[in-house]
Amino acid sequence: HIKTLPAGSTSYTNTSLSTGKQYYYKVDAYGTRFNKKTTSPLSAPAAAQPSVGVPQSVKLYHTTYTGIKLKWKKVSGASGYNIYRATSKNGKYSSIKRITKGSTVSYTNSKLKPNRNYYYKVRAYRTVSGKRLYGSYSSAKALKTTPAKTYISLKKNKRTRKATITWKKVSTVSGYVVYYATSKNGKYRKSTTKRASSRRSFTSKRLKKGKTYYYKARAYKTYRGKRIYGPYSDIKKCKF
Repeated sequence: HIKTLPAGSTSYTNTSLSTGKQYYYKVDAYGTRFNKKTTSPLSAPAAAQPSVGVPQSVKLYHTTYTGIKLKWKKVSGASGYNIYRATSKNGKYSSIKRITKGSTVSYTNSKLKPNRNYYYKVRAYRTVSGKRLYGSYSSAKALKTTPAKTYISLKKNKRTRKATITWKKVSTVSGYVVYYATSKNGKYRKSTTKRASSRRSFTSKRLKKGKTYYYKARAYKTYRGKRIYGPYSDIKKCKF
């Protein structure tokens, strides 16, 4: 027995149930008529549909200048996930991929159009008696197709007052641009532009004693005569 309801009640919500677990219910009616108690149970137990959680912490990452990777947290009891995509936040979301393993929590969407915003939603499903029972959609997440983020390292030579910046390769790009500033949040100026086929390093010379220099870099892809830039790397600094 979990609840007694007053006469005339025709519904009851049972909360705080476990995700993915199946529950069965009976309902008994009772009352007094001609001083005799009568009971009218349901003819058969009613099976409650198991609930399905909402994918949390959906994150998007650049892979190439035409690829986006999605990651999310595993939903307990899920049999799989559906991925949906739109080109505007409130536009029409179309299903682009069904993942058939509840343990798979990432998907890479490739061959997209460059320099364009894409919006994604994810929802989990559970297979019950051969049918897919879906949970609610995750919140929408957006990312613009650009080259992936590069990462830099910095080595300084205090004696010669030189700083050498090296960066990691990014797939399918045309080149890289290195920037510098004399304060972390100051105005950054271009140090050099390097083609993708060139050596992935640059040495900044004749740096002034007593000053601190800040460096960052980003990759770019030339598309239809224009450069599409990726996100900036983390900032590295050195003091002489």
